[in-house]
Amino acid sequence: MNIDMSPEAVSIRLKRASQLRALCLALAGPRLKRPWGVPAPSASPAVKEQSSTDKPTSGNVLNPESNLKPM
Repeated sequence: MNIDMSPEAVSIRLKRASQLRALCLALAGPRLKRPWGVPAPSASPAVKEQSSTDKPTSGNVLNPESNLKPM
């Protein structure tokens, strides 16, 4: 395999790497705005425990429109 090391090819690879870096930073969002070594703020648990007073939901939670009944 022969890698093209012409100035134009190197410039294209550098531009693509720069675009990929910018995309990764944009997708990371605010997680990269705090300095290294600073712990993330504690988040609430992903799964909420259901208490005895909570009523379970009925129907399809992922698609609420499917819970509608035809008249």
